[in-house]
Amino acid sequence: HIALTGGSAGACTSMWLLLHDDLADPKSADPVLRESTRVCAAAVAAGQTSIDPKVIEGWLGPNVLKHRMINMAVGEKTMDDALKNYERHKSLYEEFSAYNHVDAKDPPLLMTYGDDMTLPSKNAGHGIHHPVYGVKLKEKSDKLGHECHLLIPGVSKSEKYASANEFLMAKLLAP
Repeated sequence: HIALTGGSAGACTSMWLLLHDDLADPKSADPVLRESTRVCAAAVAAGQTSIDPKVIEGWLGPNVLKHRMINMAVGEKTMDDALKNYERHKSLYEEFSAYNHVDAKDPPLLMTYGDDMTLPSKNAGHGIHHPVYGVKLKEKSDKLGHECHLLIPGVSKSEKYASANEFLMAKLLAP
C-alpha cells in the first residue's frame, strides 16, 4: 500500500494525485508511464484544495491572492498578470485544483488545518493555509459520498480518527 502526505504545497500535490483519475497510460512504450498513480489514502496538513484565484478569492477574500503560489503556479510574475491573463490560465487552474477532481470512487482523505477561521483571511500566509479550503472539499466530498475527514481544533473532528497518524496506520495496514 502507498499513501501520500504533505503540508501546504505538498498537501496540495498529495490531494491532486489522490483525487485525480488514474494517470496511467497502459499503451505507453515507457514502463513508468504504464504505472498507476492511484494510492490507498492521503493525510495532509494546511493544503490548498483549489489554486484558482477566481474560486479562492470568493472563499477567502482578497488577501489570499497576495500569496505568490497562485500566480507562480501558471508562470506569471505577479498576481496582476495572472488575473489579467486569467482566461489563458483558467484550464490550468481548474486542472490543478484537487477540488475539481473529487468523486465517490476516490481513495480516503484526511485533512488537518489550524483553527483560525477568520474571514476574510488576515494576510497571504493565513489565506494560503486557511481551514476553509478543507471545509469546502469536505462539503463536496460528503455530498458525493467520498470518504473525507477534516480535523480543525474546536471546529471539525472525525468520528473515526483522532489524528493523521491513526488514519494512515488504519489505511496502510488494511487488508
